[in-house]
Amino acid sequence: MARQITSTGNDGLPMWDTFEASFFVGAGLSVGIVLGILFPSLWRTFRRRFRKSSHYAPNDKKLENNLSVNLQILTENQESILLNNEEHELGTFKHDKNSFIILAEAFVLARNYFQIGNARESIRIYIDILTNENVSKQETHRALFELSQVYASIGLQVRAFDTAIELFRRVPKNSEVLEHILKVCSTGYFPEKLYTALSIYKGFLDTKLKLNIAHSLCKIGEMQFRENEKLEKAIELARMALRWERNSARAMMLLWQVTSYELWQKISHDPKMMWTALASDLEALIEIYKNTNISPAAGANYLSIIISKMSNEKEAIESYAIVQNEFKRVLNKDKIDLNTQKYLWASIFHAALLIQNSPELKKSRFLGDVLAILGESQSYFDFVFRQDEAARIGYSSHKCGKCGSFFSSFAWKCLHCNAEETLKLIIMPNFEHS
Repeated sequence: MARQITSTGNDGLPMWDTFEASFFVGAGLSVGIVLGILFPSLWRTFRRRFRKSSHYAPNDKKLENNLSVNLQILTENQESILLNNEEHELGTFKHDKNSFIILAEAFVLARNYFQIGNARESIRIYIDILTNENVSKQETHRALFELSQVYASIGLQVRAFDTAIELFRRVPKNSEVLEHILKVCSTGYFPEKLYTALSIYKGFLDTKLKLNIAHSLCKIGEMQFRENEKLEKAIELARMALRWERNSARAMMLLWQVTSYELWQKISHDPKMMWTALASDLEALIEIYKNTNISPAAGANYLSIIISKMSNEKEAIESYAIVQNEFKRVLNKDKIDLNTQKYLWASIFHAALLIQNSPELKKSRFLGDVLAILGESQSYFDFVFRQDEAARIGYSSHKCGKCGSFFSSFAWKCLHCNAEETLKLIIMPNFEHS
């Protein structure tokens, strides 16, 4: 029997002829080109067609139609960043079984439903947009952003975060999306979710954004401290806020209050230690006023609690004579500049006004004595008990240092220009903090 002879190469394997090699190379290139062109489109269609509406639908079936905020429409500049400058054509959008509308009209219709208070219908349209295979990538981004805002406005903060974080993973450099997530997390008190968002962000950090991040952390920390008394968690959030913005007065105030509260828990009903703790608290306030321009009213609420607690202690005044030298050594006025002293006494005065408006004043037999010791003179605080006098000279009025708007009470954010930490207490015409 004749043997078939096969040509082999040096390694003993069969050698390809020119036709076979050309065929497989051409076939490979053709398949690659076809997949490269069609696969993204096919995958996009597959994903949208089989995506369930429940992925974006609210968990709570009881939707409130009372909207608390207006829907934010992105400016052209913000939109171009959000949409990655991708060009697209307006397509048609199927709103119900019997009608087709232009996609742009669908967005307008969803916003209109939102503005008139019909959140349920607005959400339904946004979900239809997100699950339609003809909607482009950038319009998907827009729908995710606006749907998250709708959820946030009706109190579904978890669903608002889940929707926004899906968008944020796609556009991790967009600061507008991050600021929206900060609002959602601080409103819903989601520290872990906030950490997740901060770890995703890849964009530029300016002073305004860093301060916004710090305030979101502080708001959650204040809730932990005020409602749950989770002191370790509150301290962690305050320190993290200071790492983001080292000059945040709100973060400094939170850290001071939580650490002070820990100390006061340990010295309950010990009048001597109370005076030492009070001196430390006032010293901490002095450092905050030296490094920031925040209103003295910022720390007045917590300070009023301390003063009330001391005033209710029967042996407080008698104990002061024992620790007077130590108290003055900690709170050395000679080392405090005049303007900082004015801020400190203004804070004490504002705390006294808060006490005056509370039922604690009637219970406190020694309030006047405690205030006299702090002010070195009883007459210094005589007008504390004349609320009309205090209001007349402007102790309850605040002015924004950025836009000049006036407010009747203190807040961490100006309600007119949204600037953080700009409200200053109006005390006297010749009183300025240098």
